[in-house]
Amino acid sequence: NETEQIREKLDDLLAKIESGEADIWSYFSDAVILGDSRADDFQYNGFLPKYRIMAELGTACVDAEDYLDTIIDLYPAQVYFTYGMNDVDGYWNTPSDFHDAYAKVIREFMNELPDAEFFVCSIIPVNQHAIDNNPHYLQIPEYNEEIRKIADELGITWINCDDMLVGHEDLYDTDGQHFFPEAYPLWARYMLKARFEEESGLTTGDTDYESDGEFSAESEVSEVE
Repeated sequence: NETEQIREKLDDLLAKIESGEADIWSYFSDAVILGDSRADDFQYNGFLPKYRIMAELGTACVDAEDYLDTIIDLYPAQVYFTYGMNDVDGYWNTPSDFHDAYAKVIREFMNELPDAEFFVCSIIPVNQHAIDNNPHYLQIPEYNEEIRKIADELGITWINCDDMLVGHEDLYDTDGQHFFPEAYPLWARYMLKARFEEESGLTTGDTDYESDGEFSAESEVSEVE
């Protein structure tokens, strides 16, 4: 049937990306990624051009508004929100406060960019070392539930990254919350899978694609402006 055909095409494309036959980064040529220092490393590590990454160290979801005019000028086809690490770190009194603020910000972007596709990533978990140093990170599951609710309320695509580094624990940097460069193709793959499924009318998880393959940061780096 048609759904099976779509699923097969998606699985084939994702397999080509994993094998390196297709350049994963070329699929972000009309996208912007907003977030904190985690997101900033997409450009710091040379994966994507700086003007496609709206992210800085220490930023929370409300700081996305600082980039709104710049992004309106770019008028991207896809907008990915990846905030949460600093929000969970005592920025808000409650997860509900975070929910209200984040939803408000995303809604503003949606109003200004009516033709764009919008995606919101869950907070990628930290490791135990990071939790031992900062117990605020124990709240990540609660904040992620609020992010999922925001996606449902706004009718945008939620990208569940909870298991992204399961089996890839060596990709955590020494602080247990940031990542080595090899983690970024994995993260990009989660983003693309969600985008392909959304554009094809499939619900998340309908493809058979698994994220247990290995990526080489060197093989996946493409030249950027």
